[in-house]
Amino acid sequence: PLYVTVAWEGKAIAAVSVLFPQTEDDSEAGQVAYVGVRRAWRGMNLGQACLNIGLRTLQAHTSHKRAIVLVSRPPQVAYFQKIGFTIEQETLIYQKPVT
Repeated sequence: PLYVTVAWEGKAIAAVSVLFPQTEDDSEAGQVAYVGVRRAWRGMNLGQACLNIGLRTLQAHTSHKRAIVLVSRPPQVAYFQKIGFTIEQETLIYQKPVT
């Protein structure tokens, strides 16, 4: 199942979070798949509010004791650290164009 939380402003979506139970690698962790806030609503903590609701929902419906998120860009890392996530592991991924 997916746990989707949406913050509405009238008929417009202002923010959203998507979480799901992790089943393969770590049975004690749920995964944050997406957190997004539309530009007009940034700085109002709507993303954090949606994420917190998603985390509580995940906790209420599963046995997961923690949530993981995979991010790579410095602003994303800083955002998740600001709201209480800690870096557990860093992974480098190399790529090469196929021509």
